[in-house]
Amino acid sequence: MGRQVVDPALEPGELLRRCAGEPGAVVLDGAGDRAWCGRHAWFGLAPAAVLRVDADGRAYRRDAAGTRPLQGDPLDLLTQFVADLHPDAGPDDAFVAVALGYDLRRAIEPRLGGRRPPPRQPLLHAAAYDWLLACDRAQGGWEIRIRPGADVDPEAVIAFVRQRAARALPAAELHGGGALLPAFTAAEHERAARRALAYIAAGDVYQVNLAQRFVADR
Repeated sequence: MGRQVVDPALEPGELLRRCAGEPGAVVLDGAGDRAWCGRHAWFGLAPAAVLRVDADGRAYRRDAAGTRPLQGDPLDLLTQFVADLHPDAGPDDAFVAVALGYDLRRAIEPRLGGRRPPPRQPLLHAAAYDWLLACDRAQGGWEIRIRPGADVDPEAVIAFVRQRAARALPAAELHGGGALLPAFTAAEHERAARRALAYIAAGDVYQVNLAQRFVADR
């Protein structure tokens, strides 16, 4: 086990709460050795580079050199982003966190219909980190992992994270925005559910994923 960074008993979700407000703060936690990420949980903040693709087709990459627009298929842009930032990534040492929006389906299968998302809604958001903290749930504790080739001062990182982890913040600071508001009214949602049931009864489909969108100010 490597050097302990923060209190070994600190849970990943609590560490994220205490670092609320830091740019790009993220936790990936499978919460068990049989989960998708095994026995580890991962925590990171202040990504070295960010890739974003919006529903209107606008895409950009932001890093230390600034922000520049991009063009191309969203998944191709993601592949290039990972190859540039972490070409030797393996299943146990990846340093890129990616969120894919449901409406990215339009880029994969253009023939699909349905309601179009708002133009500035992100379809893809990827963040590449120079360092991550790994929480080993089997052995207990946290240690720092540094991306190969990254210019990182581990002592500075450890000091910063310890300082933030030592303070407790109210849960509201994690959200940093207004209340979550549904995009559909209750009546609209009920009508959509009845329409889905009618399709199933008619034999047109056998399954419907009836999703609901929530919006909050940032």
